[in-house]
Amino acid sequence: MDDQLPLDTRSDDKLMAQMRFSALDSLGRREHSKRELANKLSAKFDLPIHSPEIQTCLDKLALDGYQSDERFAEVFVRSRRARGYGPLFIEQELRQRGVAGELIVAVVNRSDAEWLSLAGDQKRKKFGLGSVTAINEKAKVVRFLRYRGFLQPQVEAALQSY
Repeated sequence: MDDQLPLDTRSDDKLMAQMRFSALDSLGRREHSKRELANKLSAKFDLPIHSPEIQTCLDKLALDGYQSDERFAEVFVRSRRARGYGPLFIEQELRQRGVAGELIVAVVNRSDAEWLSLAGDQKRKKFGLGSVTAINEKAKVVRFLRYRGFLQPQVEAALQSY
């Protein structure tokens, strides 16, 4: 019965199976955003990112529950937070990975009180205990924490912490 299918249909089915296998292999290693998977499949199978084959494969993976931008974003935020990065830095990285803006806002939650303690922890880890009084030292702390993606109120709270 398979011999009666046109040649291009069989090759399309084979391509779809190979793309699915490749995507599942990548997802088995870590969570990926939809855009990241599209980029990987595009590079591996030499197809445009917005090709119908890639989009169909990604839609089926999402429908089957293997790929979720929400799950990716949650895991990503936990990972970057554990490394000491602030909300602005994490939001920027999520945008670069193609996560929707509404999802970023929901997952990062800038007003979370844990960001204050994380900023204080990063300040203590890098600069030690005690408050910073010298202007040049204060500037170093502010630059460091702003680079790490913390908001100004979080930086100010870290400067006050011991």
